[in-house]
Amino acid sequence: MNKIPIIINLPQSIERKETVAKRLEGMFDSHIVLEAVDGARLKDLAYSEKIGKILDIPSTKVHSSYFMDRKNFQSYNRDEDIVLAKAGCFLSHMVAINFALTENLSNILILEDDFKILNKNIKNIEIKPDSLITYFGGQSTIEVPANDGFLSLEKYELLGTYGYGVGCRNQLTTLFNLMKSVFNDGIGRIKLKDDFNPIKDRLKMMSIDLFYKKFIHSKCVLACPPSIGHNDEVESTISNTKKYKKRYGNKCISKLINDSEGNINLSISGKAVNHTQAVVI
Repeated sequence: MNKIPIIINLPQSIERKETVAKRLEGMFDSHIVLEAVDGARLKDLAYSEKIGKILDIPSTKVHSSYFMDRKNFQSYNRDEDIVLAKAGCFLSHMVAINFALTENLSNILILEDDFKILNKNIKNIEIKPDSLITYFGGQSTIEVPANDGFLSLEKYELLGTYGYGVGCRNQLTTLFNLMKSVFNDGIGRIKLKDDFNPIKDRLKMMSIDLFYKKFIHSKCVLACPPSIGHNDEVESTISNTKKYKKRYGNKCISKLINDSEGNINLSISGKAVNHTQAVVI
């Protein structure tokens, strides 16, 4: 099945948008640039109201004051700029998934704008249909075996959401409902149990990569060899990449980078989209 890339990009990061567009040309027929949620602007009531309407969440729960309460957002670092950047990232991935659902898209590839291509065969790599998420790269505390195919993440700690795929509408809906549950009332759960009800129960909110790792990695896979990495030459607008790099390094891709330039063939699902199309929220 064909894939469509959705790039999450802050509107002020014009150079990044242009850079990633060039990276994708010749690999994908088209892509969508989706305006990311700017965590710093969540201090603005009008901006919080706009984001709340998009995600059908009360504006009071997407305001900076909400995320600065430890009961609502789990983070060891309580620096407001860092917490709001992580909250903005979490909301940006929610917006991307919600956009795909609203536009009736499936088989999407979600990319943060600081990614880099490691394997030019990416266009031919499948999004595994029976996994919630197919990661195309990430950072791990332990080295991942060098193999081709899909590696279950049930026993691995993989961080990084700069490149992953979601295969069908049911998976998109499941992800969105799990993420939206963090805004329910009550005490946030730290484990996802079989009796979880996303309408009334609540998961603990944290940075998006930790959220995925904690709650859904048993149902996720890593496509091997990895095709997408983080561009360490640019400073992340989302989190402290230097801290992650120091802790995790690039162990999961150290032996798996494939520079093959094999034949590529991909078209876009759903409706035709120009390479330069930007979606403003």
